[in-house]
Amino acid sequence: MVGLGENLQRTMTNSGAVAFLLFLDFTLVTNLYNIGSLYAPLASEFNETVAGLGILTSVFVLGRAVFELPGSLLAVRRGPKILLVVGGALASVPIILSAFSTNFVMVVLLRCIGGAGFGVCFPQILTLVGRNVRSGAAGLAMGLVFMTSNIAGIVGLFGYAELGSLLGWRVCLLLSGGLALLATVVLLWAVKDDRAAFEGTVRGKDIAHLAIDRRLLSLALVLVGIGGGSYLTWNFMVYYLQTGMAISAGLAGFVAGLAPAFALVAPLAGGWFDRYRMTRLWAFCAIAALAAGLAVASVGHLAYAVASVATVGAAQGVGFTVIFASVRDGFSSARRLEPFAFGWVDTISLAGPLSAPVLFSTVALSGGYSLAWLSGGAFTLVFAVPIFFLARTSLGSTA
Repeated sequence: MVGLGENLQRTMTNSGAVAFLLFLDFTLVTNLYNIGSLYAPLASEFNETVAGLGILTSVFVLGRAVFELPGSLLAVRRGPKILLVVGGALASVPIILSAFSTNFVMVVLLRCIGGAGFGVCFPQILTLVGRNVRSGAAGLAMGLVFMTSNIAGIVGLFGYAELGSLLGWRVCLLLSGGLALLATVVLLWAVKDDRAAFEGTVRGKDIAHLAIDRRLLSLALVLVGIGGGSYLTWNFMVYYLQTGMAISAGLAGFVAGLAPAFALVAPLAGGWFDRYRMTRLWAFCAIAALAAGLAVASVGHLAYAVASVATVGAAQGVGFTVIFASVRDGFSSARRLEPFAFGWVDTISLAGPLSAPVLFSTVALSGGYSLAWLSGGAFTLVFAVPIFFLARTSLGSTA
């Protein structure tokens, strides 16, 4: 840990800006994942089943997918900061309003809008954090973002499971949405204006060339599997343990919280990437381990659930960090297109989190949880195939 701290000091160029960007990321990701911990009391109030949780997780991803790419295109022309502020407001206000929902449909609609705001924000956070670390530290930059996201996941899954039982789901959503709005307001003065770096004209053919880049498309498809598989653990494990194994809300949240805890290997994975690259090897190991972890959950025993969550968490931390670091590493001479590159890759990858929860909840209702976890593992493993077609170079990068 001392070595990591020294490495952080050497690579930071604007630690204050990075800190506030990571705080915003923390609040937004908390809103992304706390719905799984708060769903049991919400479902009880509105008489919903596990299918309702599948709907809530999928509509958030749907909103994110629809707005992420347009937001990234605007960021290329206007700069990431202004899009980050607009997206932060769009991500936080609907979460606050959902605390006052009178029916389940209203919660679904507001969560979809919140997902849209998250979609606008995410590529800008990756871009701005990357620009505030020194050259050659793409892995560490992405590792910091995903480390923060996983800490937020711990709070969302474990912390809000406890808060939900004490305060109720409405107060918890009001609190989490309010923190995100506060973080957005702080960014107005904490992060410097970046519009000057985006003066000039971006040619459409440059964006079109990037959109069909073989390397980016391969990386995005790998993320479909990693994102879809890990999303199942983050969003369904608490509810599964509570209803399928009759585990208390607190213990269920603790077990599910092991996923983001083990995913805290992200900065270490980023450091490994900066030193050795080897995208293919790390990506294959991550996706294979994640698929195995999901399959282990099918056993239906608490000990196996713990092993499953830990494996999925570590695999996700390595996978996301290495893939997004590889994306940024390919733009040494085209930095202005970074927001689009991040947005394009992540938009494609959202096919996983968008479809996997629907697949899981459908299989769970018809064939039980064991079959559902196995189907999740199979879904994930399919997307190991693009790794073998991953081009070695893109825009002058190597991996």
